[in-house]
Amino acid sequence: MEKTCIQVASKVGIISTISLFISILVFGISLLIKEANMLSYISSIFIAPSFLIVFICLYYCVSENKKLWLHIGIVFGVIYSVYAMLNYYIQATVIRLNDFGTPNNILQLFTFKPGSILFAQDMLGYTFLCLATLVSAPAFNADKSEKILKWFFIIHGMMFIIPLSFPAISFKGDESGDIIGILANLFWCVVFIPITFLIYRYFNKKSKMANS
Repeated sequence: MEKTCIQVASKVGIISTISLFISILVFGISLLIKEANMLSYISSIFIAPSFLIVFICLYYCVSENKKLWLHIGIVFGVIYSVYAMLNYYIQATVIRLNDFGTPNNILQLFTFKPGSILFAQDMLGYTFLCLATLVSAPAFNADKSEKILKWFFIIHGMMFIIPLSFPAISFKGDESGDIIGILANLFWCVVFIPITFLIYRYFNKKSKMANS
């Protein structure tokens, strides 16, 4: 029964990890293209559920005495997913269309820019994304490849201080806030893309073990 569960979880995990990798890659590319906000929003919407499904699959693949760490990670992942998807969906629809003709000075409160309400919400979501990997790190310690994944989880997790503190910095409409945001997001992509490769290897290993 457990073997069959790991087989299914590893296969779903592999597919979800590929989806996560592609979504992050597209998101990273969108940051380098001027006026590609819509591509950024859509890719970010896909990142959230892909990440959450990956973590759920990891939960079913780790040993019983390590499931607690993944369970906590999933709880944090749910918070991130809800905050992120809600924000990007609002940006791609309500804010973009502005059917009620809301004046710009009011609309800016909800536009995805440093200083806005939804920017702060999104940063809080990414804080929990980082914490999800940080608390899940102890679950991976069986061999060398797992230990590498563990340390990437820790490194990514320690980045929580960036999204947590960013909304507290006042840029007063200065474009430097946007530039810092782009650089921070690119750095996040550089850190997280290797994590997707390591998770893919982990699921592949679990799949082979379950099928042997």
